[in-house]
Amino acid sequence: MILVTLLLILSFGFTGCKGGPTDPIDSSQSDLTASTEMSQTTTETEDVEWRRIQETLLQDIFYDGIWIDDQHLAGMTLDEASTLLSEKQTELTNSKAIILTLGDKTWTLTAADIGMATDWQTVLQEAWQAGRPVSVGKDKQDDLEQLEAIQALKDSPLRLQTSLAWSESKLKEKLEQIAAEVDLEPVGPKATGFNTSSKKFTISEAVPGFKLDIESGFSMARQQLNAGRFGTTVPLQGNKVTTGLSVDQFAANLVKISEAKTYANAYNPNRDTNIRLICEKLNGMVLNPGQQFSFNGYIGERTASRGFKPAGGIVNGILEEDIYGGGICQPNTTLYQAVAKADLQIVERYPHSWPSTYTEVGLDATVNWGGADFKFRNNTDQPIAIVAWYSKPEIVFQVYGRPLEAGVSIKLTTKHNGYIDVKEPIEELDNSLKPGEVVVVREERIGQLATSYKVWMKDGKEIKRTVLAESRYRPIQGIYKRGPLITPAPTPTETAPTAAPTVVPTAAAPTAAAPTAAAPTAAAPTAAAPTAAAPTAAAPTAAAPTAAAPTAAAPTAA
Repeated sequence: MILVTLLLILSFGFTGCKGGPTDPIDSSQSDLTASTEMSQTTTETEDVEWRRIQETLLQDIFYDGIWIDDQHLAGMTLDEASTLLSEKQTELTNSKAIILTLGDKTWTLTAADIGMATDWQTVLQEAWQAGRPVSVGKDKQDDLEQLEAIQALKDSPLRLQTSLAWSESKLKEKLEQIAAEVDLEPVGPKATGFNTSSKKFTISEAVPGFKLDIESGFSMARQQLNAGRFGTTVPLQGNKVTTGLSVDQFAANLVKISEAKTYANAYNPNRDTNIRLICEKLNGMVLNPGQQFSFNGYIGERTASRGFKPAGGIVNGILEEDIYGGGICQPNTTLYQAVAKADLQIVERYPHSWPSTYTEVGLDATVNWGGADFKFRNNTDQPIAIVAWYSKPEIVFQVYGRPLEAGVSIKLTTKHNGYIDVKEPIEELDNSLKPGEVVVVREERIGQLATSYKVWMKDGKEIKRTVLAESRYRPIQGIYKRGPLITPAPTPTETAPTAAPTVVPTAAAPTAAAPTAAAPTAAAPTAAAPTAAAPTAAAPTAAAPTAAAPTAAAPTAA
């Protein structure tokens, strides 16, 4: 209003001097003209100034006196200020937030690692709106008041502060990653061997582990960050951890759990050698908790270079006498029974092609290189050891480890579940054989079924019974090779018309016919062939020892 008044006064003064005191004037007309001119001048002046005020209010830059943190934004456009503050945020993101140490290890966490950021975008919008009018040019008084408010910022600046925040979950995540790197699982006492003479385990000392104290590290780091002490070094802490029993406790808790025996009575030096080799290789073997044993994997291929001898074994239901390692199924069967009595986990086991003579039906276990295997796992929390020896005829396997419940032992028993019919034997003609001769290629064997059981005994009484295994001994179809059929000798009536002497009245003719007449005599041995073939027909009987041999050789059945 003051400005308007001054403009009116000035305008009036200039108008009053315009005519001069000597000019003749009509006073009434003169007053009207002066008043009109002064009004027009005042309006024009006011319009110019209002437009200037509007231009000031509508300028696309920050007003003087607006600050964010330590940055004065006067004269900047919104985009320029946004770029500046974004660069500051990038600098913050790459800066060190906290430094964590543990021994000689150091982890530097940046602001980005813990999600540190400011609310600069929100604050920037608030600064942009500071003093900015809702509307311009509608009301002169409102525009003047807005201008006065903007001019007041020069003397009383608006200072806005951004807020800094970081993610506690991201900090914890980083600490957990560090823990995964530095934590060590403790190792309890471990059996490294077994003295088969003293029946004692060789036990290594326990190795303590380490566990990072995540909560302690988080608390100290959070305290520094919340206080704004960025880049501070925080020493992490942890604890030594142990597991399991002491060495003395560990050793005192290992005893003989089970024992199994079978007998190799037959005289067979090669087979005895193979059995002895297996017992020697398995004697003193140790399995720590969770470890798995594979007979084929542990023993390896049975070859002459490794000391194995050829002995009887079954291949495709046929007894072969030259199988290297023949007989090894018997010690494997004995091991199987000892392991079952120790209540260890049987992983893989197969019965023979037919039941073995050295053990009850359903309690055998065959192995074959590249085929059937025997596997078991130490499913206890302590080591186990195998003790084995062969003192003909006795094959003995013992298992040492954690004891069963006090007073409890496990025995094995079986139940025969019947037979499986076998197909009629296959007969093959072999012209290389004598007429009527029969050779047994594969002996016929009826199939059998059996179930074996683990029986828990305590104080002489059965307290529990579980199925150990179901065994199926497949029926084996016989295969025989037979020579050509015997040709019957001609009867006397057929050979009687020997009138050759009459037809050929030469002295030599009867002599020439004599062989013909003697034919029946020559054929007599042929006629006797069935008698000669009787031993051949008895070949199955002659093969009976062979039939018995497979049973003895069953340990190498596939």
